Amino acid sequence: MGNIISLRSDFLEGYQCAKEEYASGELYCVESSLMTFVLDPADSDFQRGFEQGLKSLIQKRKQS
Repeated sequence: MGNIISLRSDFLEGYQCAKEEYASGELYCVESSLMTFVLDPADSDFQRGFEQGLKSLIQKRKQS
């Protein structure tokens, strides 16, 4: 059961990392970053979370 919590934590950490990198300017082209996941799919919960974070940034832009 401890592994499930850890996996979820890794996903959320990746999600937050994507949003923080964008906010800080470290990541400036969300679309290009997201394209890397098309070419090389996520294989960890952190990467899956990061990918979802990028997708949420694109959705947020569309709603604005």
